[in-house]
Amino acid sequence: MVMATDILEFMQAHGYKKAAILGHGMGGRATMYLALKSPDWVERIVILDVSPVGRPQDPITLEQIFILMKGIEIPNKLTLPEALDMMSKLFSKVMDYSENVNFILKNLRKKANGEFYWNVNVDALMKNLRTYTQFREHIVKYPPFEGLALFVCGNQSNFVEPNTWPDIQIFFPNSQICWLDCKHLIHMHKPLELIELVTKFFNKKNNKNLQECA
Repeated sequence: MVMATDILEFMQAHGYKKAAILGHGMGGRATMYLALKSPDWVERIVILDVSPVGRPQDPITLEQIFILMKGIEIPNKLTLPEALDMMSKLFSKVMDYSENVNFILKNLRKKANGEFYWNVNVDALMKNLRTYTQFREHIVKYPPFEGLALFVCGNQSNFVEPNTWPDIQIFFPNSQICWLDCKHLIHMHKPLELIELVTKFFNKKNNKNLQECA
C-alpha cells in the first residue's frame, strides 16, 4: 500500500519512533495496513467509517470517477465555481452520494494561468484501486495488531456493516466501535462528537472498558 509507505517514510524522515494515527476512508485502510505490517511504529489507531473487510465502495464507480478526473479537460475560461458545477454534474451520473461528490470536488484547483488540476495523485489512486477494494486479501498474512484501535462509523453510511464487527476484531482484537448518527463524512457531519471520542481514546492508558461505546 503506497499510502502506508508514505506514512512510514514521513515518520522516519521526521524522527518519529511511534505514533497514534487517524485515517478516514482510504486513509483508514492505509492506517490499518501500516499497523498490521509495521506494528512497532504504531501506538494506536483511529479508523473513520471503513473496515478491513468488505468493499467500502463499488470499484467500478471509483474507477469511473478517476477516469473522469483524468480525462475531462475543463475549459480555462471557466471560473472555479463553474468548473465545480460542470464536474459535479458529470460525477453525479456515476455516483449516487452527493456528499461524496462534493468531497471529491474539494480537490479541484485553478492555476493563475487558468489551467485546472486535481490536488491529489489520481494516477496513484487508480493504480492502487485493486489493492483498496481487495484489502482483506492483502492483510491476512499479517498477525493481529495488538495495540488499541477505535472505529468510528456513521449509522447512515454503507461503508461498514454492523454484522462484520466480529471479523474486524480478528485483525484488531483490542478495539472498540462507536456509531454516530451521520453518513460517511463523519468529520464534517459530527466534528465535535468525533473530537470528543478521539480525545478520550488517545488519553486511554489501557484497554479497560474498551466496549463502552459499542
